[in-house]
Amino acid sequence: MNVFFIENENPCRNSSGGAMTYINNLSLYLREHGIVPTLVGSGAVPQTDENPAPWNFNYLPVAKHGLSNIHYLIRVFRNHKRIPDSEDTLLHAQRAELALPFLLFHKKSKVLLTIHDPKTESMRRRKGRVLAWLYTHLLKWVMEHVDATIVVNQNFKRAFEKHFSIHRCRIETIPIGISTHLFYPSGRADARKVLQLPGERKIVAFIGRLEYPKNVEFIIRACALAQQEVPGLLLVVVGDGSQKDDLVRCAQEVNFEDILFLSELPYNLIPQVYNAADVLSLASFYEGSPTVIREAVACNLPVVTLAVGDAEEYLSDLDQCSVCEYDEKAFARGLVDALTRPNRPNYHGKNDWVSYKFMGDRTLKVYSSL
Repeated sequence: MNVFFIENENPCRNSSGGAMTYINNLSLYLREHGIVPTLVGSGAVPQTDENPAPWNFNYLPVAKHGLSNIHYLIRVFRNHKRIPDSEDTLLHAQRAELALPFLLFHKKSKVLLTIHDPKTESMRRRKGRVLAWLYTHLLKWVMEHVDATIVVNQNFKRAFEKHFSIHRCRIETIPIGISTHLFYPSGRADARKVLQLPGERKIVAFIGRLEYPKNVEFIIRACALAQQEVPGLLLVVVGDGSQKDDLVRCAQEVNFEDILFLSELPYNLIPQVYNAADVLSLASFYEGSPTVIREAVACNLPVVTLAVGDAEEYLSDLDQCSVCEYDEKAFARGLVDALTRPNRPNYHGKNDWVSYKFMGDRTLKVYSSL
């Protein structure tokens, strides 16, 4: 079996983004079972025979530089023949549009789609109803023609079955998995020392892209409210993106000075962020199965989030965690509750069923059944 991941990622970025984390963890499992997949990405990778790339997959770039998503799709169309069209080839697309070149031109290969986020809501908010309508029909067509679709939470599956009336396609629900070898509880003082964070502050962490869908302005305003009851509160923002300047202005508008931008950190430092923080915040407009929530819980870090993806299902029985309505005051109350507890919770065992091994086992069974 020759597995190819189709996604616009450059492994040299060492990104903590959801799709890249998914590919890394699934590749680790597959490699442990004798399958070395290939990432079809974009961007050159400096490596030599003496210093090979440290990933769990091979890398096939369609361009030597980073690309926008639309230009990446065009390059995949142009380069689809570089991937053998055979019965042993399995093409695992991470977005619906990325399956198109292979559905149209590969006659023997198996094509699998993972939907991390249907994108219909984000398309409607950012591009308008017409493009959202077109993308919805594209998504439906792709799901009807791929060999199987993996969704990351049960709500997605129910929504597709209800609104798309799809009966001709196979949909499997497999939650996102994490590496518990990398994400586990460790000393807060040591983690703060590594990241050069103040030792006695109450730290609210955000980890993610600084883009509109992540709704970081909401978190800033909620932190400004929570700071009235927790004077030592510090918001640590880990990530980069086009909205950084807007976030700085938002903090100034609400007179919230206690915010620290750490930019995008190497992936191996992300566990230090969870262990250094007192609570993780998430206020995205839409998510699938947020990896950051699972990683935080693996590090015994409470989470305050809006009801996105499968957050409510996952956090409902966890002490000091809050799934809030879309209200800054309610979100601030959740932060205050977590920040004023005397002891850090113990979530031991919660991540057993969402380890990368659980995800990999179920995904490999889907691969083998195609």
